[in-house]
Amino acid sequence: MQKPDTGKFIILADVPPQIEKNALALYARSGIGVYVLTEDYVNYEKDSEEFERALCMLDESGLDVFVRGLGYDIFPRYFNKFKNFDFHAHPSVKGFYLIDEPGAERFGGIAAEYVKFFNEKYSDMFWHINLLPSYATDEQLGIGAGNGRSAFENYVQEYAAQVLRKVNGKKDIGFDHYPLYVKSGKYSVSGTWLTDLAVMAEAAKANGARLSACIQAFTGRADGWSPPEGWRMPSRNGILWQFYVSMAFGASVFEIFLYRD
Repeated sequence: MQKPDTGKFIILADVPPQIEKNALALYARSGIGVYVLTEDYVNYEKDSEEFERALCMLDESGLDVFVRGLGYDIFPRYFNKFKNFDFHAHPSVKGFYLIDEPGAERFGGIAAEYVKFFNEKYSDMFWHINLLPSYATDEQLGIGAGNGRSAFENYVQEYAAQVLRKVNGKKDIGFDHYPLYVKSGKYSVSGTWLTDLAVMAEAAKANGARLSACIQAFTGRADGWSPPEGWRMPSRNGILWQFYVSMAFGASVFEIFLYRD
């Protein structure tokens, strides 16, 4: 089993600023070293030339790039075109963020198509998928409790068994659990965040993967989804605290959702 590459801390941001010279320069100076190129900005099927131009700009930015571009659904229409693109021609591309928050029912398809795509052409890069947190419903997780384990534990175990163990080369295992709440002006912390970190840390260790943790840096999402307590905007210390706690569990990759801010 390959040992995970934990010699370098990596910070990446999903839904980052638009690909524009000044914005990229500010982004690079912020300390966030990995730009996630998403299909929200450049859709390969709709404009393959613009996709190429975007990667050329990112090559010149000094940033590393993880390409998402495959959306939330397995096998989007443009996958057959996308998978034939030569990402090795762009030195900024260091990995693939292939799908966000898949349920367990998608793991078989991910292994059959995405792992095959990655292993055949890009096992010299990083594999990154962001998993759901324990406060997702059993329906969202696509699996329930059983065999003495919670639904979340079964979900992570199934991902490791069906997907992660089949990935050749460098790989991450990550999840997005946002722990800072506020209700009626009173602050609280998620009661399951540390347990989730422990479950994920064990899966990372057992499968030769780097542990990736999302850092809460916002109050909510544009679609209005939030936990019953309501998320709160963390202070600088609140953000640092999340980094340090995650590091204590072995995290070396950190993900921030910017939503273009």
